[in-house]
Parts: sequence; C-alpha cells; structure tokens
Amino acid sequence: MLLRQIQVRNFRKLAPPLVISGIGEGLTVIAGDNEEGKSTLLDAIRAGLFERHNLGGDGLAKMQPFGSRVRPEIRLDFEINGKVYRLDKAFGQRPSARLETPNGIFEATEAEDELAKLLTFRVAQRGESKPDDRGVLGLFWLEQGCSLEGLGFGATGRWTLRASFEKEVGDVLGGARGPRLMAGAKAKRDVLLTATGRPKAGGDLANAIAEAAAAVESVVRLEADQRDYDGDIDELGRVQVELAQIEAERGVETARQTLAAAQAQAEKIERLREQDRAVDGAVALADAEFRNASDRWARRRTLVEVSETRTGELTAARDALTSLDAKTEEVVRVLEGAKTAFDKVAAARITAEARVALSETRSRREALDGEIAELDRWISEADRLVAARAAAVDRLAEIRIDESALEGMQHQNAAIREAQAAVAAAATWLRFFPSHRQAVTKDDAELPPGEAVDVAEPTRFALEGFGAVEVEPGGSVLAESREQLKAAEAALSGALIAAGVADVAEAMTQFAARKKAEADITGADQLIAVYAPEGIEALRSFRLAKSGERASLDVELDMVSAPPDLAALEIERRTLDDAKLSETTARAALNEAQGSHHKHSTKLAVARANCKNAERNSAGSTQKLEAARLEIPDAELAATLSAATGGRAGAECAKAGTARELAAAKPEEVEGRCREAQADLKSVEATRLSLREREIAIENQLIGADKRRIREELDEAREQKDRAISRSDRVQAEANAWKLLVEVLESTERDAKKAFLGPVLQRIRPFLDLLFPGMGVTLEEDTLEITEIARDGRTEPYRALSIGTREQLSILVRLAFAVYLREKGYPAAVILDDALVYADPGRFERMQLALCKAAETVQILILACRPEDWRPLGVPIRRLADAVTAFEPA
Repeated sequence: MLLRQIQVRNFRKLAPPLVISGIGEGLTVIAGDNEEGKSTLLDAIRAGLFERHNLGGDGLAKMQPFGSRVRPEIRLDFEINGKVYRLDKAFGQRPSARLETPNGIFEATEAEDELAKLLTFRVAQRGESKPDDRGVLGLFWLEQGCSLEGLGFGATGRWTLRASFEKEVGDVLGGARGPRLMAGAKAKRDVLLTATGRPKAGGDLANAIAEAAAAVESVVRLEADQRDYDGDIDELGRVQVELAQIEAERGVETARQTLAAAQAQAEKIERLREQDRAVDGAVALADAEFRNASDRWARRRTLVEVSETRTGELTAARDALTSLDAKTEEVVRVLEGAKTAFDKVAAARITAEARVALSETRSRREALDGEIAELDRWISEADRLVAARAAAVDRLAEIRIDESALEGMQHQNAAIREAQAAVAAAATWLRFFPSHRQAVTKDDAELPPGEAVDVAEPTRFALEGFGAVEVEPGGSVLAESREQLKAAEAALSGALIAAGVADVAEAMTQFAARKKAEADITGADQLIAVYAPEGIEALRSFRLAKSGERASLDVELDMVSAPPDLAALEIERRTLDDAKLSETTARAALNEAQGSHHKHSTKLAVARANCKNAERNSAGSTQKLEAARLEIPDAELAATLSAATGGRAGAECAKAGTARELAAAKPEEVEGRCREAQADLKSVEATRLSLREREIAIENQLIGADKRRIREELDEAREQKDRAISRSDRVQAEANAWKLLVEVLESTERDAKKAFLGPVLQRIRPFLDLLFPGMGVTLEEDTLEITEIARDGRTEPYRALSIGTREQLSILVRLAFAVYLREKGYPAAVILDDALVYADPGRFERMQLALCKAAETVQILILACRPEDWRPLGVPIRRLADAVTAFEPA
C-alpha cells in the first residue's frame, strides 16, 4: 500500500484544511512542532480507513474539534500493486463514504466492506474499531508512546500472517490430505475421549469402563457376602466360648460382694462427715461473736481518733486565719498605688493618639496632592492615546487589502508562475543554420544564424529561397497551459482592480500598512486599558473624588487647632507606641495587684470558713465519743472482745480434731473403690447380656443364609468381570491409538509453525545486525510476540530489557513483518509517530539506517518533531505548517 495524498479537515485540532501530497514510495518525514497535530494526523488516517462513516456517540465526539460539532472529513489517495484508489469519508452531519477503485465506485457500507477486503481488516459492527479489527496495518501504524506495549497482533493480523504461510504449512502436513487426516483422527478420538483425554460420557469407552467397573463391583460384593458368612460362623463360636468362661468364673457374684464391702466403708465415712459439719457450725458461731466484738471495739477506737484529729485541725485553722489578717493592710496599699500609676499613663496615651490623628490628616493631604498630580498626567496620556487610536482607525478604513485578499493574490501569482513554467517547459526551441547565409525572418525581423528561438505559440518563419515554415509547439498540452496562464493572469488582474492596487508588491505594502494600523489600535487599546481600565470618564471622576477628599481634609485641619510642637507622623507614632507600652506595663502591674488582692481576699474568706467548720467538727466528734462511752464504757468493750477471742480458739481446736479423724478414714479412696465396684458389676452384667443377644442374632442370620447360592452367583460374576475388563482394555487401546495419532499430528503442526516463522526471522536478521550484531530473537508461536532474545551465549526475557532496547526491537520486528508481507503481495505501509524517543545518538543513527533499508521495500512515514535529525539522510520532509491549504472538494 502506497499513500500518495492525505487530506484532512475539521478533525480535532486539524480544523483548517490540511493537504499532504506527493508522498513517495520510500521514507518520508512529516514534521511538526509539539501540539501541531502529528498524532492527530495518524488518528485521522486510521479513522478514515477503519471507522464506520455513520459512527456516533463518543467516537464521533473524539474526532470533532473541541467545543464544536462540525463535519470531520478525510480523503486518502493510495495505490496497491500499481492500481490507484481514492477514499472519501465524512462523519457527523451528512455522513458519507466513497471508494473509487479500478473496478468501480462503491458508496456507504459497500465502500467500507470493499475496503476491508482490499486491506484485510474487519469492519467494526458497533462503536469504535478495536486494534484487533484493524489487521496488520494496525501493527505497522505505531502511535506515540506505544512501542513498549508489545507487537499487539490481533486475531485478524495473525490470520493474515498465517495466510501468507499457508502453503508452507500445508506442505509440511501433507498438502490437502493433511487437514483431512487431522480432522478424521480428531473425530475418531473425540468419539471416545474428551479434549482433556478423559473417557467421553455416553461413548463406547466410557460405557465399557462402566460395565467393567460394575462387574468388578458385583464380584467384590459377592466375595464380601461369602466372607461375611464364614465370619459369622467364626463369630458364633467365639461368643459361645466367652459366655461359658463368664459362667465358669462367677464374675457377677464376685463383683456384687466387692461392691457391698465398699459401700459399708462409705457409710462409716458419711457419719464422720456429719460430725464434722456440726463442728463447723460451732466454729462459725464463735467466729461471728468474735467479729461482732472486734467491730464494736474498732468503732470506739475510730471515734477517739476522729476526736483527736478534729481538735488538731481546729488549732491549725485558727493559726492560718491569724497569719492572713496580718497581711491585709500591705495588699490594699499596693493595689491603690497601681491604680494611680495606670490612670496617669492612660491619660498620656489618649493625648498621643490625638496628636497621631492630626499628623495622619496632614500626611494624607500631602499624599493626595501627589495622587492628584499623577491622575492629571494619566488623563493627559489617555487623551493622547484616544486621539492616536482615532487616527489609526481612519487610516485602516482607507485600506481595502485584507489577509484573505492578499493570500488570494499570492495564490494567483503562484498559479501564474506555475503556468509560465508549464508553458516554458512545453515550448519548442529552434535554431536556424542556413547553408548560404539565407535570411530567416520572424514577424519581419531577421534572426541571427544559430541563435535559439523560444516558440511557445504558433509562429510563422520566412526562409529566404525556400518559403515559409509554421511551427505549432506543444500541441494541446501547451495550449492548455497557455489557457491556464491567461486565466490566472485574468484572475490576478481582477483581484488587483478590486483592491485598487497596481500589483502584488503594492498590495503587500498596503497589507503591511493595515497590520501597522491594527497594531497601533491594539497598542492604544492596551495602554488606554492600563491608564484608564474603567474608562477615561471614570478616571476623571476618580480625580474629582480625590480633589473633594483633599478639600475635606483642609476643613478638618482648620476646625482643630494643631499644637505648635506637632512632629512628623512617624515621630508621633513612636511617641504613641511608647505611651501604649507604658500603659501595657502599668495595666500588667495593676492586674497583678488586683490579682494579689483577690487571692488574699479569697484565702482570708476560705480561712474563716475553715475555722468555723473545724469548730463545728471538733464539737461534734467530742459529743459522739462522750455519748458512746455513756452507753458502753471502754473497759466493758475490751472484756467482751477477750472472751470472744477465747471461744473462737476452742471451736477451731475441736474442728482440727474431727478433720484429722476424717482424713485418716481416706474418704476419696473409699469412694473410688465404690465407683469401681459399681462399674465392674455393670460391665460384667452388660457383657453377658450382649454376648447372649449376639449369639441369638448370629444363629438367626446363619439360618436365613444360603451358602450354596452365594458360591454359584460368585462364579458367574467372576466370568462377567473377565469379559467386561477385556472389552474395556480393547476400547481403551483404540482410544489411546487415536489420541497418539492426534498428538503426533499436532506435534508435526507445531514444528511446521516453527518452520514458517523462519522466513520472518530471516527478514529480521539483517535489521538486527545493523543495531545488535549477533543477537537473535524468539517469537511466541501463537501470538507472534517477542518473548526473549539471545546474545553473548545466553537468553534474556524481553520484558527484562531496557526501555530503549525494547522500543528498538519492537520497531525492527515490525519492519521485518512489513517487508515480508509486502513481498508476499499484501498491502503494508509503516507509520511511526515520534518513535525512537529512548534511543541514544549512536543507536538513533543505526535505526535510521534500518528504516532506510526497510523503505527499499515498503513505504514508511515518520511523524517527527525534529526534522533536522532526518535531513542528513536526504529524505523528503513535509511540514504540517506548509500543508494548510484548500481542501479539494469531493
């Protein structure tokens, strides 16, 4: 595929018409600064080829310039295998698609379907196209910053590549018979096995395995029945022996005698425990009497201690009150002195504030004088600018040339030059060499011998002694060029007359005068906005307001008589600051004196309250102690406590005696023997009963069983098992054979896939040697992605390489695929948007060589922001800024 011309209009930032024409077959650089639209151009090409013309929603919104709803249009002129095609697409309002081919013209969806067949991609059925839809062209059109994301083959791209390898794969697998053999083997295998190699449900193998398993299960069940019968015979004999042993040893009677002896000892221990519980009650009673006497004596001691404490607290409170009364006079004296000092400095601060206010008024009046003078200067400058702007407007009104008219004249002038060049190219040059100096005349003027004559229109030459010769150079081509020249000259003449100028140079002079007048107007507007941002009248009103403020200050100063010693504003402010500082210091001293007075008054009030409380508490505690002693004297309480102490000691001694006697009887040991005897008796009786029940059950089971029937059924089941296992093994062997055949064919197919990657790896090798001599790459068989590289005798994962190396390898492999497909006759063109951003200078130069080498086979477009990097290669460079021109109508 060779792109020859690209036209874009109203596509994102490419809103003005853009036409890039004359694109060659090899390497072409399309240059533009950042944000100028290089990536947008690639998106426009992609949209023109792969997006449906009736796309709407977010997909359409992404194409339209920001904030507008215009109609994006793309036209692509391209060639495939020497045949010329033209694609026109428009989106949004009045969407359309038109494809002109050597076989006819297609419209709307038919155009898109025909284009998809031509370029081997898939038309998106809904919404925007996906990378997988775009076939191999999506692989070769690399967006900015996407070179590190892998090759990104979609299903369509892989299909295209595999189609190019189809013949090689078919030969390896036996040509046309290979796929049929594979399909037949898989069909046979799939009848018996699932994809994972397990027996297929409902198939012959699954049924044979199930029958064998059922036969084996039947044999196992019957063998278990026979073992159960034989086991029941043995079990009956064992049960009868155990019953006879229990009856012979008289185990039940012995267990009963052992239990009776243990129960007698337990009754004796229970009597000792009742005696011990009675002693516990006596101990508890004595202990309660002791605690009661102790509590009464403790309460009496507490009353005595509280009375003594309250008396001490009363003495301390009286001493504290006496001490505070002695300090009251000094605290009051300090507070009065602080009040007097504060009143003095406060009066000084008020006087200083009045002097500062007068000084500020005087300073403000002086500042207003300067502001009014500056406003007068601004008003004068603004008036001058308004006059200059009016003069520029008048000059602009007299100029009839604008940018559109000048561009039209320049375009027409260029058309004249092109037509003149075409006429000159088609003209005929004649030289006359008369043998005897005969005269040759043109329009009655004799021509010098041997001088070249430019014949650009039908001309008659008179030849002396011969006659005349009429020359009509160029035929229809020259006539057409002359008509184009006349049309261009007429168009330019009409434009010059309409603009009132003599020639293009005068038009350019007038346009420069227009730009100068517009610049003067703009400059005047900007300066007027600086001097009078709200207008000159507002500036004058502001000046009037300042004058009024100045007059009011004069009145204010006249009404107040300023002291003769009024100093400058800064001096008066420093005096005020000193006065405020003195006032602050005096206020702090006053606050401190007031705080001290308040604290002293509080302490004094608290001390008086504490003294009264101490007197009440002391009197109350003394009354409670005296009342308690009248009720029960201290000596009586002490005697009661002594008697309770002796009674508790006697009860505790009796308790110790009963505890020793109970411990000597070992109650836990006796209770354990009782429990063991009961359990032994219960176990012996249960065993005997269980054995008798088991004996009866086995006898009944043996009576119902038919040993002869079990043996006959077992023999028959064993024969069925042998037949079922034999059939299962036979079907399993058949399934294994088909599975093995499929695996061998698949292994051969994998080897074929590796083999058909060989042509691509051969195309990659020359590119790798330019950049990485001796390096090899490995491609994954199914996805065709780069998985690892080999160099210096070791392999490295692709993802472990540096960003720059991955970017360069990604581009080199894309170039190799493009070269291979182009050689196979598939449409392939490479577009790289600001690639190689991670390449150092050395690798960048070698990558340029690789691109030039690939450009010998495929067309490559480089979208670059640094055209100077590509000029040394001598490749064509098209600048986006120079491509903005008229969009050729469809």
